[in-house]
Amino acid sequence: MITGIVWNPLYKDMFAVSVGSYEYEPQNIGHVYVYSLKNYKYPEYKITTHSGVMCLDFNINEPYMLCIGC
Repeated sequence: MITGIVWNPLYKDMFAVSVGSYEYEPQNIGHVYVYSLKNYKYPEYKITTHSGVMCLDFNINEPYMLCIGC
């Protein structure tokens, strides 16, 4: 299930999507996908985590930095 979507503050065509679960038991793997509107069918970056990703956000001062919460 998608748990969050956030737009990049500098690159207006880039956004990140987090995939996880709000269920605590059992905790499955999570994913973070970073997309660009230039090629929205396939993600630019894929990140796999050991637990579900609950939230995410880009840093305002350094927009290349993505913070995720599991």
